[in-house]
Amino acid sequence: YQDIAINKNAPSQAEKFRKYLNASFNVLINEWNRDYPEDELLPGNFNQAEVGLKGEKIKAPIKEKVWLTQVQLAKTRSWFEVTQSSSFELMRSQQFYTMLMQYGLRKSEALGLMWDDVDFADGEGTGTLTFRDTKKGNDHILPLSKPMHYSLADWKDITKASYPDDDLVWVFRNGDNTRPLTTNPRYALKKLNEMAGINFSCHDIRRSFNKWVESPDILNQDKVIAERLLNQEPSGVNERFYQDIKPTDYRFLYDQIAWYWYTGMIFKREDVEKLSYWQMLDLAGKVTKEIH
Repeated sequence: YQDIAINKNAPSQAEKFRKYLNASFNVLINEWNRDYPEDELLPGNFNQAEVGLKGEKIKAPIKEKVWLTQVQLAKTRSWFEVTQSSSFELMRSQQFYTMLMQYGLRKSEALGLMWDDVDFADGEGTGTLTFRDTKKGNDHILPLSKPMHYSLADWKDITKASYPDDDLVWVFRNGDNTRPLTTNPRYALKKLNEMAGINFSCHDIRRSFNKWVESPDILNQDKVIAERLLNQEPSGVNERFYQDIKPTDYRFLYDQIAWYWYTGMIFKREDVEKLSYWQMLDLAGKVTKEIH
């Protein structure tokens, strides 16, 4: 497991291997419990997986789908505030979940992001993020939104200051810089669940991003655009339009999502395109104050 986790494609390959071990564990436990019913090691299918005895599928309980509302998001907002006493691990978790919420990424894509694939280009509103070793096997190139430009720039400075003698390799490095994190920060997710008042997973964050993009009350985009931004396989009739869509043409949308996440408001496309991050910050503050 550790050998697999130490290469460039660490998160996705390590996760696949973990699932294999998970399934193997289930087979052994279930066979023991079947052969020695009076001497159970563990009750039933203790560690849920998709593979069971003799290769038959064991279905885990169907988890209820969750979409985060703006009210629930607002309850978590204070957790993302950075203070002088914030630890490196806490700030890493904050940056990780900020990226998931503003980009709808698979957790393996975010965990595998390398600093070489963060292009700040010519400043805010021009950069890109390249996610490699995706589930589809392609390079997924997304625009670097203005808020994320400054968020990642700050995180890069924090990483340099925390580990001045280390090379910058992974955006979400582990403690000794031998590899990226191999799973999402779970304690932080548990805290976000408590604050939001609902149990949600990393995939539920991705599902929420999809809903924000498609919802007529939020961004009101076509389903095929959401599929392309999320790097999903196109569905049905959308396939012929899918390849013509470039996520970098939707830079404004990622800015809108970021400000929706920060404030609960949808700003006009012309505002997020024309105004700088600092001007938008001022505008958001004024509008929020007027609403209150």
